Amino acid sequence: MDDNRYDVGMFRGERRADVDRILIRHGRWHVVELELTLEKMKWLWDEMRKYKSLFSDLTRGSAENFYAVMSMKDSFWLEVLDEAEQTVGLVYWTGLSQIIDCDVHMMFFDRKPSEKLGLCKEIAKWFFVNFPQYNRMTATLPTTYYATIRLARKVGFAWEGKKRESQLMNKQKLDEVILGLLASEIL
Repeated sequence: MDDNRYDVGMFRGERRADVDRILIRHGRWHVVELELTLEKMKWLWDEMRKYKSLFSDLTRGSAENFYAVMSMKDSFWLEVLDEAEQTVGLVYWTGLSQIIDCDVHMMFFDRKPSEKLGLCKEIAKWFFVNFPQYNRMTATLPTTYYATIRLARKVGFAWEGKKRESQLMNKQKLDEVILGLLASEIL
């Protein structure tokens, strides 16, 4: 394996990032691998609870479910930092054990996702270069995530379909859109 590439097998056990290693620099932001510590997980839980739309009715208020997602063995997490080293967002992939396809998720705490179009393109490119076994990534988003859907489409994600009434948020059944990005479409 090339030293600059990642292997899904490396995610077994505790993940400690080399936080001095900046993976991507773009404009005012830089990206590092998320160092998964108890303090960081607590901070993220507190931060994410401020945004009710980040949780479905099935996971809202459940720190146990949140910690389970954060520590999934077939996931990979990146932290987006600003010039002041403050966390402004996360981008992470789950389902890495699927090998050819995986699920991508992103959230920006500053509520300014459109400012990060170039950064998101760089992150997608970085992923495909460093995880060459993946041919595609899939984003499944509630239809009410207008800004995130717009951003994903501008990054290059193609509309692939809709899952009807697949998400429960605020006691409402919501549809989700399925968007996909092939490595060949961004590299």
